[in-house]
Amino acid sequence: MGRMETKVCLDTSVGIDLMKKGDKDALSSVLTADAFLSSVTLFELMLRMRNLEEAELFVGAFEVLAFDEKAARLAFGIEKDLKSRGSLIGREDIFIAATAIVNDCALATLKVRNFSKIRGLKLVKWRSKHGYKKWREKTGYGFRWPATEGIFSAVKAVFGEELHAQSENGLIQEAGLKFWVHQKLKRYGEA
Repeated sequence: MGRMETKVCLDTSVGIDLMKKGDKDALSSVLTADAFLSSVTLFELMLRMRNLEEAELFVGAFEVLAFDEKAARLAFGIEKDLKSRGSLIGREDIFIAATAIVNDCALATLKVRNFSKIRGLKLVKWRSKHGYKKWREKTGYGFRWPATEGIFSAVKAVFGEELHAQSENGLIQEAGLKFWVHQKLKRYGEA
């Protein structure tokens, strides 16, 4: 694996890779570095893991870096920059990158293509034994992207991400209405 940067923040993809494979050599190389998780990575790992006890054990080995005001302000600038260049990536990835940058960490990731778009972010390319595509298929990471991410992005671009309803039922109806209107506008544009 080689020597890692002095301070390394692990992306969710690396956390999943380490937990799923149980690669003790890779894990020890991370733990000999000054390794961290962002609070966003913690959130994503908890969402994706079926075994929360296993996730808690893994997360407990790392200090968790908060997505604080400084990171939030930097994330705003990153998103604005990426949007202006037509290279927007997922908001969670922007939050993770901003947290790494403000804490002077390199970011270890399998998603080099996404994170390399962010100026000022030092990357550590994580080498999964199977490569990113096979790892993604094996873990199911990003399974909704090919089918739906374009639709979600188009709806967010037209209507924004905010929902204003207060009840759970109202939120579902409002989101559904945005998708319905988007489809109508799309069909109208194709006619």
